[in-house]
Amino acid sequence: MSKVLANSEEYMMGRKFGMLTVMGRGEEHYFPNGRHRDRWICKCECRNVKSILGPDLRNNSVKSCGCLLKKGTHTTHGYSSTRLYKEWSDMKSRCYSEKNKRYKRYGGRGIKVCDEWKNSFNAFKDWALSHGYNDNLTIDRINTNGDYTPENCRYISVKSQMNNMSRNRKTEFNGEVHTVSEWEDITGIKSGTIRARLDRFGWSVEKALTKGAKYVC
Repeated sequence: MSKVLANSEEYMMGRKFGMLTVMGRGEEHYFPNGRHRDRWICKCECRNVKSILGPDLRNNSVKSCGCLLKKGTHTTHGYSSTRLYKEWSDMKSRCYSEKNKRYKRYGGRGIKVCDEWKNSFNAFKDWALSHGYNDNLTIDRINTNGDYTPENCRYISVKSQMNNMSRNRKTEFNGEVHTVSEWEDITGIKSGTIRARLDRFGWSVEKALTKGAKYVC
């Protein structure tokens, strides 16, 4: 089996280096001594297109078209201090950082972020803004055992997300099965009170859901 050369189109096409994605081969760069280097047309996450020397891409000395400022990881996308950017960072952290206190429930269970979002905040931002994002909603995985992908994610309220979490208890009463948060809506009894009645005081489900209820179950 022949070895794929690092400066070949087979190796470089479509490959991502920092914020740059290789779109095609550019004209070779020739030095005064006659030596030459491969050059590649790259599209940056900021949407600029620039020709970059292959060695500079492969050794990570060039990571953007020039928009990446040398101040930590701050970029010129203008979102670094927003809730949406924090959501993107937190999503990756709980899937890939073992130091994250929620890692065990995400990365520890094999939950991942799709490459499109993992490698590009702009890609995630574009999806979020076109799928109803606002600061009062939170990202939710439809299949709680699935990855963070465009097909498996949506924006819902925090309360709705709590009802979708795998650890949320579901309780049956009068032939109906609901989460504790949903029973709060039905009965008017605070969810914390329902949990305390069931867990701390050992009440029956019927008593926990009917004593002091504002609505008929």
